[in-house]
Amino acid sequence: MQVVDLNVLEPSQALELLANVAGPERVAAEAAAAAEIVSICGFLPLAVQIAAARLVAHPHWSLGLLARRLSDEHHRLDELAIGDLEVRSSFACTYRYLSPLQRALFRRLGLLPGTEFADWVAMPLVGVPAQAAASLAESLADMRLLEAVGIDACGSARYRIPDLLRIFAQERAAAEEDEQDLHASLARLQGMWLRLAEQADTRLDSGQQLARVGHSSAPRWEPGGQVTELLLRDPYAWLEAERPALVAAVLQARELGLHEHAWDLACSSPGSWKFAGTWTTGG
Repeated sequence: MQVVDLNVLEPSQALELLANVAGPERVAAEAAAAAEIVSICGFLPLAVQIAAARLVAHPHWSLGLLARRLSDEHHRLDELAIGDLEVRSSFACTYRYLSPLQRALFRRLGLLPGTEFADWVAMPLVGVPAQAAASLAESLADMRLLEAVGIDACGSARYRIPDLLRIFAQERAAAEEDEQDLHASLARLQGMWLRLAEQADTRLDSGQQLARVGHSSAPRWEPGGQVTELLLRDPYAWLEAERPALVAAVLQARELGLHEHAWDLACSSPGSWKFAGTWTTGG
């Protein structure tokens, strides 16, 4: 079994690899474009190596041209291929060995808003209990399909999915998922965020509940009392850990047509005025 190498390079190391393959003079002449290329490649050694090899194969290309070609997410994995080297194929070799549940979680994680997430999001995404959710997320990290970020103040493991893997996950979701099932899984996650945000708001003596405009009829997804108690022992800590995800979730709810989730989630989060002007409930 092939495991994706997510031991990303330092920016300086990635630039050095690019220069070693494509030529130091060429890279030095377009330093800004070179930095953009390695950043788009996520500083992954294989991706940087392929980008450099494409420059060698196309000596008339500028680095700026390659950077522009790579900037299109819809074709990025197509661009990161030359000969027998393909970023997509490398990812696919690992994906092939995942269990059906691991595959489903990986695909759906690629559609999450925001940059990082807690392990418990696997509960509504694939419909498993808390312990199984944590184990599934950890197994994907062990397979180098997720990058561990750390442990948040609530004790939850947090992860991120690197951009190239996120694009691959979205490709697999488009190819393999039933649209209704996919929408339902994201709606469940929205419902869990909403339930937890409501509970956090209730437990806080912040006075912000006075500003509420009422509850929506949006369906909630109940994680279970034990999970809720564990996550919300310190509501402030949970809100601090989740605030970027909550902001992104409001915007994604609008994009999914879950307008009641969108406004209720914003209003259920203390400090919800920060959402003002970033979303509307229009169709």
